[in-house]
Amino acid sequence: MHQLKIGSIPLPKIYVCEQKEAKECRRLGVPFIIKPKTWSDEKLIIAVLWRTLHKKFPNIDWIKVLKVSNTYQFRHLQVNYPVQPEVEVVSSQYRDNPGYDTCGFSDSAMQVTEDNEYRMTGGGLDPDDKLDFDDEARWEKQTIDDYIGDLSYQVNIDELQTLKLLPKFLDDITNAIKINLMNTAWCDGYNKKLGCNLGRWDGVEQAPNLIILDTSGSIPSGIASTMITLIDTLRHQANADLIITSRRSEYWAANTELPDPDKLSYLIGGCNERVQFYAILRKHIFGKHWGNVIIFGDNDAPDSRRLDTHVAIYSANRDPDYKIKDNELQSTKIDRIMAFHTYQKKIPGYGLWAKKAAPKAEVVINTDWAGTMKGF
Repeated sequence: MHQLKIGSIPLPKIYVCEQKEAKECRRLGVPFIIKPKTWSDEKLIIAVLWRTLHKKFPNIDWIKVLKVSNTYQFRHLQVNYPVQPEVEVVSSQYRDNPGYDTCGFSDSAMQVTEDNEYRMTGGGLDPDDKLDFDDEARWEKQTIDDYIGDLSYQVNIDELQTLKLLPKFLDDITNAIKINLMNTAWCDGYNKKLGCNLGRWDGVEQAPNLIILDTSGSIPSGIASTMITLIDTLRHQANADLIITSRRSEYWAANTELPDPDKLSYLIGGCNERVQFYAILRKHIFGKHWGNVIIFGDNDAPDSRRLDTHVAIYSANRDPDYKIKDNELQSTKIDRIMAFHTYQKKIPGYGLWAKKAAPKAEVVINTDWAGTMKGF
C-alpha cells in the first residue's frame, strides 16, 4: 500500500493497494484504488492521466502512442473514498436572568449569550454515532476521471515526456540535440615528461539550432494544432530559434518569450507565403552556423511554381530580388538537417533552402511522427 504520486503532478491524496489491503485502507479512512493484478505501474499512470492527456492534446492518437488495446479499464478504474459526515452548527440564543425582575430596563441584568450545538448529519449518522470507517456503508465509489478531474492546465509537458507519455519524435529531436551538445574533438599531443603521445578531449562549442514549423492549410489541422501546443517546449529543449509559417511567417529568437498556443492559433491554416519567410532568412538565418535545422511540413515550398503567379507580382513591387541568391546560401553553415515530412521520406519544402546551403550536411528523415496525430 502506498500513496499515489506521479512526479510533481498535483494529485489528490489517494492510496494504491491490492485487494487484500483494502480493509486496512478502510480502517484508516483514506481514499484508495485497488490496482488490478495484471497492471504495471506504467499502466496505472496512464489510467490516472488518461483524461488529462486527451484534454491537453485532443488531436494525438493516444491509443497508438501509448500502445493501448483496451481503454475500458482506464475509464472505469474506481476510487473508494469515505463519506465524511457533515457537521451542522446550530446557533441558539438564550437570556441569562440574574434572578430579579428588571422589567426590561437593565441591559446588564439581561445578557444574550450564544451557545453552539454541533450536530452530525448526512451519511445516516446520528449525533452520538462514532465514525467507523470499517463499515463499507460509509464508503462510496467514483471513477478516477471524475475524482481527479482535469489537470491539463497543471501538468508540465517536460514531465509528461520524462514519463514517456508523449510521441517518440519529441525524444528523437531532444536526443539528437544532446548528441550534438556532447560533440568533442580529440587533440593529439606529445608529453615530454612521460615520453609518450597523449591527447585530450576539447569540447566543441555548440552551434545554435533552428526549428521551422509549417502550419498552412495543407497541413492537417490535428497536426498543426498539436505542434503549436508542443512547439514552445520543443524549442526550449533544443535551445532553438523558431519560424512558424503559413499565411504569414513570424520569427522568435531562442531567448524570447513565445505567445501561448491560443494566441498562436491565428497562424494555423491559410496559404503559404514567402515574402516574410525570405526576409526572416536574410535578417536572422543567413551567414550563421547552425547545428541542427529542424523542419516540420509537407511538399509546399516558398518557391513552389503554384505560388509564383500572385506572390511574385506582390514581391516584385516590394523586393525585386526576392529570390534567394547563391552567395546568401553559401554564407550559411549547417551540420544536420532533421526533416519531419508529413507523408514522404524527403525534406519538407520550407527546408529545401537548407539542403542547398549545406549539400553535405547530415540529413535525418522521420515520417512516423505524423501518424501519431488524429485526422491524418
